[in-house]
Amino acid sequence: MLTHAAFRGSSVAQNLVGQTMNEQGDFLGASRWFGSAAAAGVADFENSFAWFLATCPDPEFCDPPKALSVALDAVRYSEIERAADGTSGAGSVARQDVLDTLAAADAAVGDFAGAIETESKVLEIMRSSPDRKAVVVAEAKLVSYKAGKAWIVHVARDKDKTSTIDHPKS
Repeated sequence: MLTHAAFRGSSVAQNLVGQTMNEQGDFLGASRWFGSAAAAGVADFENSFAWFLATCPDPEFCDPPKALSVALDAVRYSEIERAADGTSGAGSVARQDVLDTLAAADAAVGDFAGAIETESKVLEIMRSSPDRKAVVVAEAKLVSYKAGKAWIVHVARDKDKTSTIDHPKS
């Protein structure tokens, strides 16, 4: 049903199918669905596509320059959405999420100073968060960027489950 909705043009479904395919290691499918969803010009979908382009472990689908461009669009769209709803982000992707993606895109293109500056902002926002795991991951990203390493996401598979693992690119 979700795939049917994606084929019928639902950006929400397209983004979800992209996430599922990415988690399964189907990077071609993920790239297509994320790209389709991002065409809607919604910050959350732009952010998902930019994250994929910046952190994909397959060099065929990792596209740092495009990731940076799409991440900048996601930041811009998120600011527009926040201004439109008059809140700090209700109904929009969280500010720290688009900034985190921007930092990953900066690192992917080799702008580690930009990545460090932006990920530091992410940590500043997240320090008050009750989600300690997210703070620890953001701190690890900052360490990676300070070491001159981009961030990638690997798909770990065993016969019973599939999971994603974030870590610095070697």
